[in-house]
Amino acid sequence: MTQAELVRELESPVNLIKLINLICAKYGLDSKKHTNLTNIKAFLGPLQVDSIANQVSSIDAANALIVDLYDKKRSDPRLRASLPEDLDRTKQYLLKLIKTPGEDKEALTP
Repeated sequence: MTQAELVRELESPVNLIKLINLICAKYGLDSKKHTNLTNIKAFLGPLQVDSIANQVSSIDAANALIVDLYDKKRSDPRLRASLPEDLDRTKQYLLKLIKTPGEDKEALTP
């Protein structure tokens, strides 16, 4: 398989579904849960498939490498940003990220 063929196959919708299923199976994630799908797609989106295709010669080896990369992302606490499960958790998550004007009213006045 040439590198161009491998890149095409890596980027195919069929392989995307296969990767999602592989990742879900390895980590015991529910593939029907929207949060899991969104997190996995967010990881798969920016992958440099050309770089991965240079490292391996088959689609199965490439998929195994991608699953390993997901494992590294998942185990690094700095990279574990995830969508919270419900709106209350989302609100708490966003409040941690930003300061609300009511809490810092003095800094906003000229």
